[in-house]
Amino acid sequence: MTQCNRRAFFQGNLLGAAGLLAGRNLVHSDEGPRESFTHDLSCPIVLHQTDLFHPHADPDDHFDLAVVFALALQGYIDLRGVILDYPVMDWVNGDPAVVAVAQMNRICGSHVPGVVGSRLKMRTADDRLDDAPARELAAVHFILDVLRRAERPVRFKCGSSAPDVAVAALREPDLFREKCAGLYVNCGSAFPNPNKPDEEEYNITANRAGQAALFNDVPCPVYWFPCWHTTLDWKMGGNATYFEGAHELLLNEASPALRYFMYYMFSHSQDVNWMRNMENGVEDDPWFKMIRTQNNGARSLWATTSLFMLANRTVTRDGDIVATDEVDPNDALYRLENIHVKADDRGRITWNYCDEESNRKIFHVLDDEKYCPAMLRATNTLLKTLI
Repeated sequence: MTQCNRRAFFQGNLLGAAGLLAGRNLVHSDEGPRESFTHDLSCPIVLHQTDLFHPHADPDDHFDLAVVFALALQGYIDLRGVILDYPVMDWVNGDPAVVAVAQMNRICGSHVPGVVGSRLKMRTADDRLDDAPARELAAVHFILDVLRRAERPVRFKCGSSAPDVAVAALREPDLFREKCAGLYVNCGSAFPNPNKPDEEEYNITANRAGQAALFNDVPCPVYWFPCWHTTLDWKMGGNATYFEGAHELLLNEASPALRYFMYYMFSHSQDVNWMRNMENGVEDDPWFKMIRTQNNGARSLWATTSLFMLANRTVTRDGDIVATDEVDPNDALYRLENIHVKADDRGRITWNYCDEESNRKIFHVLDDEKYCPAMLRATNTLLKTLI
C-alpha cells in the first residue's frame, strides 16, 4: 500500500472539524506551531507548472494552486516547486502571480519556490532554446536541478503547453528517462468538434511545438488529461477533466486565509499589505457578494482531477478521497487507459486505445452523472483544510 505517513486525511473528525478550525490563526493552531511540509519518502515529488497570472487569465489556476498546496499540506505529495509561465499570449493582462505562491506558502508555513519561465516560444518540436539568454532559462535550469537532486522520481503537473518542461527534457533526455515518473498533461480535446472544426483548446495554441515535444519526445510516461471531450462543448464526462460548480460549494467553510487568497485574486487586488491583511480574512458581506457575482457565481475547473491522481489519490463516486491502490474498482470515478498518441507540429493530437501496456495514457470518466458532484465535494474537502 502506498501511503504518506505525515497525516491520514480521513482520520478523526477532519471533515467536521474544518469549520471550527477556520477561525484559527494562519500558521499556529491552538496546540502550538504547525509543521511545515516534510519530505516523506513515501510521497511523490511534484513540480507544479501553471499559467498563473495576476490579474488572472482564468481563476481555475488559483484554485489548482490551492489544491496542490493542500495536497502537500496533507502529506500526499512532496511539493518541490511551482513553475509559472511567462505571459506570452496577447490577451493575458497580468504578470506571473508570484504573490499567490507566497500567500500559499504563508498559509501552509512552507517555503516552496516559485520560478518564472521563458518568454520565448519553441520554434520547432526539437528546439532546445540553445540561443536563449540566461534570464529565459531560469525555469529550465531549476527543473533540471530538482531532477538531479531528487532522491526518487519526480512527477510534473503540466498546465498550458509546459514549454520549460519540454525544453528541459530535450536538453537532458537521459535525466528525464531516469528521474521523471510522469507528466500529467492538461491540454486539448479528446475529439474535435464537427460543428466548430477550426476551434482549438487554449493550451494547444499557447506553444504548439512544445505540446508536440511533450507527447512525442519526452522519454517518460505521459498521462493525458484532455480539457474537453469534444472541443469547447462544455459537457462533463467522457475523456474530459472539466467540471464546474458554485463557488459557495467549492469554498464552503473556507478559512479566513483562503478567503483572502481568493478575494485578492478575484478583485485584481493591488493591496501592498497582502500578507498582513490575509491574517484577518474577508468579512462576510464583501466575500459572499464576490463569490456570488464572479462568473455568475460558478467556477469551471480543468486540471484539478489530475492533481488528485499524481498524488496517488482517487475520488469515489460519492466524492470521498481515497488512496488509488485502495479504491474498489466498482466505486472508482475515473481511471487512466492505455493509448497510442501522436502530436503533429501544430500540436494537434491524434490517438487510439490499445490493449497492451503503454507509457502514454488518457483520462476516462467512469460515471458521467456522478463525476461533477463527486469532484465538487472532494475539492471542497481538500480546500477547507487550508486553515
